[in-house]
Amino acid sequence: MGADDPVLVAKMAKQDLEAGEAPVADCPYGVDPDTLNRVNTDKDSEGLAKLGGLEGLAKALHTDLHHGLSEGDGLDGVHAHAKAYGENKFAEKDPPSFFSMVLGAAQDPMIIILLIVAMVTIILGAAVPEQRAHNGWSEGLAVLGTALIVIFIGAGQDYSKELQFQKLNALKDVIEVKVTRGGKQVTVPNTEIVVGDIMFLDTGDKLIADGVLIDTQGLIIDEASLTGESDPIKKQVDGDCWLRSGTAVNEGSGHMLVVAVGKNSEWGKTMALVSEA
Repeated sequence: MGADDPVLVAKMAKQDLEAGEAPVADCPYGVDPDTLNRVNTDKDSEGLAKLGGLEGLAKALHTDLHHGLSEGDGLDGVHAHAKAYGENKFAEKDPPSFFSMVLGAAQDPMIIILLIVAMVTIILGAAVPEQRAHNGWSEGLAVLGTALIVIFIGAGQDYSKELQFQKLNALKDVIEVKVTRGGKQVTVPNTEIVVGDIMFLDTGDKLIADGVLIDTQGLIIDEASLTGESDPIKKQVDGDCWLRSGTAVNEGSGHMLVVAVGKNSEWGKTMALVSEA
């Protein structure tokens, strides 16, 4: 194995970038997730150069800049990359529990009045001899039963609506994107994009993963959603080659090598900060 072998270069670069840190276990590729995420987060062009540049990074990731990944089960396959670097999905917020819905429904002012009336009627019906003789407490039980039925019906409807809303919201976030796999351009859901994919970008496209620019035909990116920068930024292979999820293609077209997806992408980190706030 020569000193200029891309995989060897990538392994040597890992040692330089990790600065003595223990390598991530069970990563079969020439660059581990921590190193790749660090280079991407810092837009570290020098770190990318240490990995052998774009060609060296592609070799380390077992992908091809022209043919992309394969659909097979080998190290050049989509499934192996998803296992090593994660899927392009975000942690979903758990829906409110049915119990919390019941508590919410019970806080309705009319329900509270019904419950108070029911409890007073039951207590008086059981405590006052005249009322007890005529089973006066049974009227309170009837009111209490009515209130509970209303509570559970309302909670059930709210819970069903919440589940439907989450399903519709999940479908809304799924879009079709173009990637090169096995030498052919195919369309896949954004949730199936993995590190190592070669993604095609065109005017109007929303970036759904972080990447490094491979080629460009006047590619201009609107990064206002992330940086607040009002002026679109022209991307260049030999200049600002870093592309961020959550941004959009303002003009031009090009291809990028995906280097971060899901929670490791710029948009994923932003969403995590928002959810914690």
